[in-house]
Amino acid sequence: MPTKNKKLILLLAIGVFSILNTEAGIVGIIPHVSAYHDVSITKASTLISAFAMVIAISALIIPLLLSKFNRKLIMLIALGTFTLGTTFSVFTHNFDLLLISRIIPAILHPAYISIAMTLAANFVEPKDAQKAISMVFVGATTGSLIGVPMSNFLANQFSLQISLAYFALVNAMAFIITLIYMPSVKPRVKLSYGQQVGILKKAEVWIVLICTVLLNGAIVSFNSYISAYLTDVAALAGNIITTLLLILGIARIFGTIFAGYLLSVKSGPLSIILPLTSLSIYLSLYFSGDNLIIVTVLLGLFGMLGGMSGNFNQYMISSAGKNSPEFSNGLFISTSNLGTTAGTTIGGIFIGINNQTQDCLLGSVLLVITGFMFILLRNKLIGKKYSKIQESQT
Repeated sequence: MPTKNKKLILLLAIGVFSILNTEAGIVGIIPHVSAYHDVSITKASTLISAFAMVIAISALIIPLLLSKFNRKLIMLIALGTFTLGTTFSVFTHNFDLLLISRIIPAILHPAYISIAMTLAANFVEPKDAQKAISMVFVGATTGSLIGVPMSNFLANQFSLQISLAYFALVNAMAFIITLIYMPSVKPRVKLSYGQQVGILKKAEVWIVLICTVLLNGAIVSFNSYISAYLTDVAALAGNIITTLLLILGIARIFGTIFAGYLLSVKSGPLSIILPLTSLSIYLSLYFSGDNLIIVTVLLGLFGMLGGMSGNFNQYMISSAGKNSPEFSNGLFISTSNLGTTAGTTIGGIFIGINNQTQDCLLGSVLLVITGFMFILLRNKLIGKKYSKIQESQT
């Protein structure tokens, strides 16, 4: 890969880092928001849920509508909107205005992420596309990993406003770097809006969209309650939990990079290996929660699994809708967020049945088994399509 292209992909990763840092970082300061604005924790948490819901909806529309505009312009508008929104949040004393300052940038969130994944693939040879996309995922994973503890630390040591200013600073830096170093990029889209949406006529597209909801939901069903699991089931102290969560985050980064390599070499086996490995990890965590050594190893594997699954889900959707890359990436973002909602809800339902925290893993098991069935259906469909191509060639 030429050095110039490596720098451009790094630039894309920095932009994604800044956006995910802002998206995930709010989790670390929800109690501070609640106290400062004198609202309940539940209401303060709408800064998370409303943000995710807006992304899920806008991802179906915004990447498609903006697919014919200059890529650099859209990226700057998205980063500029995030910078203005986070800057405004530092000074507002009204919770409703704070919520609005989160929601407006969320509308453009899918546009930037979709463009970043598409450009990363376009900046390299087709055989290296998944490696390049994995670097964008690394930016997202690192942003999430750093955002939460950093925002929490700044709020605890200084103030909520300093924590919010940190988001604004990161967004502003990404905006400036993009403005200076990103070249003007004209869109490659040659299809009309109707033709791009036309990929939804393909059965394979719908199958992989359902797979993404289910497989991401399986991960989130456990991940949403992982702190409670480590506290209630593993009976661990706060400092050990923090260390384990850091291990999980680092493992996720390595999983993301590893998946990019595997998908660029041979993607077929991953469709079977990932869900079956996931199933074994969920079941092992369910029955071995009281063993620190086993839990530590399993959390490392779970982290790698999370990084690999995100890459794999994006690969399935982009392959099925390859004629419309940005709309496909928008669909990936939307279904991933739907999977987050589904996983959190189903994990909570399972916990509520017997009031046992580890039962969230049963939700993961149910979702991954169902997802695996749809993967087998996808593979069968692809196999038939490949056979027809071979027959036509002979």
